[in-house]
Amino acid sequence: MSGPAFYSGVISIAKNEDWVVSFTFQTNDTVPEPIDLTGSRLELHVRAQETDHTALVVTSSPGNGILFDSAEDGEFTIKILHAETMNMTAPSSTRLISGNSYVADLIRVRPDGEIERIFDAVVEVTEGTTR
Repeated sequence: MSGPAFYSGVISIAKNEDWVVSFTFQTNDTVPEPIDLTGSRLELHVRAQETDHTALVVTSSPGNGILFDSAEDGEFTIKILHAETMNMTAPSSTRLISGNSYVADLIRVRPDGEIERIFDAVVEVTEGTTR
């Protein structure tokens, strides 16, 4: 995978519920244009540290947590189930990121086989208010 992510940010996940968010992948131009994802595969990996070989959560398309709402318009939804997040806690003090934070990246495997990183994020995990 080459180059930095297209976008970066923070994802906040409450351990007591599913995390469901819709996205539109588009250019960074003054007038953003949707990027056609037809024929692409998306994968989201959440790890305790960037250097970990094993992901704690993996979702992907088609149908394993990432669904295309309109691939030609760059629209997709990511769903991480409560069952996947309920055991996420702050690991030991050897973490690279402090607190209840993890790291995630979303990659796109284009129809031509090229891989690009769409999004990288710090994942903040909270207990959630309602139990």
